[in-house]
Amino acid sequence: MNKFLYILSLFVQAFCLISVYIVNSLTSKKAGVMRHVYSRSLQYQQNIYSKESLLMQSVLSILLIIIFIMIFIFIKNRKNNFLKFQVIVGFILSFMVYFSINGSFFINSISYIYFVMAFEICLIIQILIITKLLLEK
Repeated sequence: MNKFLYILSLFVQAFCLISVYIVNSLTSKKAGVMRHVYSRSLQYQQNIYSKESLLMQSVLSILLIIIFIMIFIFIKNRKNNFLKFQVIVGFILSFMVYFSINGSFFINSISYIYFVMAFEICLIIQILIITKLLLEK
């Protein structure tokens, strides 16, 4: 059962990231998609993804990077390579959340908020996986 849940979470994370790249590519090809993404992005930037909120999320992602480094140092002597791999993926996703919030590649995109959202959703899923694995041992 656990193996099924891990595979399912992997597919959900991959689908989330792939879909945001597809939406981003469609914004340059379809005017309706661009208009929808642009108007939704403006709505999100006025509410949950305001400048202050993005700054707070950026600081939180830095804290998560530090926490994942500490967890990896704590578990480096364990034989559970799957847990180590999941912590490394969590570290990478935390870095990608920070980079998607502050990187010019994402900021200059019309789908900027969607990229931030996708990486945050994947990071939350990854945190749940790591928490489950840490509580098992």
